[in-house]
Amino acid sequence: MSFPILEAVENVSSAHFPRLINQTVRLTVFIYENHQKGIIMKKTRPSLLAILLATVFCCSMLTSCDSDDPWDGPGPNAFYDDRLQGMWELYQANGHDVGPADTNYLYFNGDGRGTYYYLQNNREYTEPLSYFCQESLSPSSNYQINLRYGNDAPVTMSYWFTDQGYRLWLSWLTDSGTITYCYRATRNAPW
Repeated sequence: MSFPILEAVENVSSAHFPRLINQTVRLTVFIYENHQKGIIMKKTRPSLLAILLATVFCCSMLTSCDSDDPWDGPGPNAFYDDRLQGMWELYQANGHDVGPADTNYLYFNGDGRGTYYYLQNNREYTEPLSYFCQESLSPSSNYQINLRYGNDAPVTMSYWFTDQGYRLWLSWLTDSGTITYCYRATRNAPW
């Protein structure tokens, strides 16, 4: 059995949600007011209940755990740097080697998406990440990357490469000062 209204709702982009919800509420109010005025006959009460239930069901279908685009999205001068594509293993933080329990991995798929692999209390975790690149006026780099881990706030970092593109450096400012991580290209994460 096919349900065209459900198929239509599934294909609506997130930009249309407010308008769709507004139209659904207006239709529900219209039906209720006309039922009260007697324009819609009393025997349609079960149909009215069905419409209200369908409205609630459709509105619940409009929520999502994942967005199709990275947070507010890249601006007009944004790009995806092909040199980032692939898996990167953290091996230095602020000039000090990182032990196996403190390492993490970044995977960039080349189109603004990726995966962040990390350990916490000796447990392996992954979470999606979103990113885009921009030219930078930073004295340390000509480029910056805007990373968003899972649903956290985006972080803007300067980035550059050394060792013929096999080392990726990320540097950003915090209240405590500058943090610099060095990643090396690797084939995959161990989990």
